[in-house]
Amino acid sequence: MESEATDRIVLLGDSLTEYWDWDELAHGGRVVNQGVSGDTSMGLWGRVGQATTLRPRAICLQVGINDLAQGIDPASVAENHARIWRDIGRLAPLCRLVVCSLMPIRVACLGWPSPGLTNGRVRETNSLLREQVSAMADGFAGGLDWLDLYALAAEPDGELPGHMTQDGVHLTPAAYGIWAGALRSVPGLF
Repeated sequence: MESEATDRIVLLGDSLTEYWDWDELAHGGRVVNQGVSGDTSMGLWGRVGQATTLRPRAICLQVGINDLAQGIDPASVAENHARIWRDIGRLAPLCRLVVCSLMPIRVACLGWPSPGLTNGRVRETNSLLREQVSAMADGFAGGLDWLDLYALAAEPDGELPGHMTQDGVHLTPAAYGIWAGALRSVPGLF
């Protein structure tokens, strides 16, 4: 039998999660940042148990951009997400899961060659994740939500605005403001 959930909210992801101080969302240590720079969806899958031992009432998940940068295809990223979600559901069945879409990138600012990292592949990954959320939502007692950060941050051409990134991927305070605002808008999360 699962222990009662704490009031903690875990933000689980890669450097995009790690590089921001999420305490502004909820004071008093309620928000736990478990972002790890360079992490991939497969790497994060190996850390799910670490997140669920905190007995969070919610986990906000955003991972996959490093996968695409390494040439991993969107379908594999989506399958890894499904593994992560199933493990969260098994290890913390009352935990609410908020799946955040991948953010757009700004291709012209990328400081490294990465043919697999395009906004087309980001959109394809997001589409697969959104479909999975719809298909799997009924299986989550705590709730499974989709948060479309891409739609909130992308310019009409699909790129991340220049003032929201320094290197094409990593975010500035302006982009984090959009992400934090989107999290605050999820009913009952904070």
